[in-house]
Amino acid sequence: MRAASALMCVILLVGGCSRDAHTELTSSDDIGYGSVAWLGDTVYYLTFDSRDLESSDYVLMRIRPGGRPETVPFAAPGCLDVPSQFARPTWIIPTGERELGVLVSCTDARAEFRRIDDSGQPVGEPVKVESTGWGIAWTGGETGMVYTQVQGCGIKTTGGPADDCFGGDYARLPVVGADGAIHYVSQQCGADETAPDGTWLICRHNGAGREMTLGRGVDFVEAMDVRGGRIVISAEIGGDKGLWLVNGGRFTKLAGGLFNRVALSPDGSRVAAPTLWRRGSWALRIYAVPAP
Repeated sequence: MRAASALMCVILLVGGCSRDAHTELTSSDDIGYGSVAWLGDTVYYLTFDSRDLESSDYVLMRIRPGGRPETVPFAAPGCLDVPSQFARPTWIIPTGERELGVLVSCTDARAEFRRIDDSGQPVGEPVKVESTGWGIAWTGGETGMVYTQVQGCGIKTTGGPADDCFGGDYARLPVVGADGAIHYVSQQCGADETAPDGTWLICRHNGAGREMTLGRGVDFVEAMDVRGGRIVISAEIGGDKGLWLVNGGRFTKLAGGLFNRVALSPDGSRVAAPTLWRRGSWALRIYAVPAP
């Protein structure tokens, strides 16, 4: 893996690349980057081990200000029911100022949610969850609830009744806002008007029977994050792929290109996102986000 050494130097690409101002954290010609999360001033991300490209296992990494990529010693010794099975990280989210939530999968397609501190040590006990890989959310606190996307159900609370779902079967990418509301992507937000075929909605769930449509006319949404009073999505809108700020039903383009994940800084002023910037090459970059 080829790591960029200049972490906080804003680069303006020219000639065949995006002209959006950004900071490049790291780049690679042979591997991509998975889920991304931001704790304090440090960006965490999942990537494949460049020393073992035949492996399908993600490695948890981080980049501190002015530093280089480093491995986080995340311990995943086994699954709750079958300790001999290795638990593989598949998704990460912030669950506190210095705490990360990790969704891990087991070899029999089960999933567990684990919390770790910024040194990789476990916090609390693992929680068994249902998940089909389209995101996970945590409401916070020692008794916080885990929300996942479950096939045939929508967004579901872990441990809740079998029909404790919202958003419909196509709901995905749950994210908890600062006020505790669940934001997600679907083709219908509660009883609001259904999205036209081939498009998606940005939704807000304030509790049972209280849904709100925040944005319409999105061709496809790859990722979403909500922090610092801002909502940012990686999406295609009107055939135009990029990062978009969602505000009052309107979309403001932040950067062009294909981005597979997004992670807002704690204050929402910046977004970290892996982008495919040329064929076979991925880069993890930071872009500025204006106030909503």
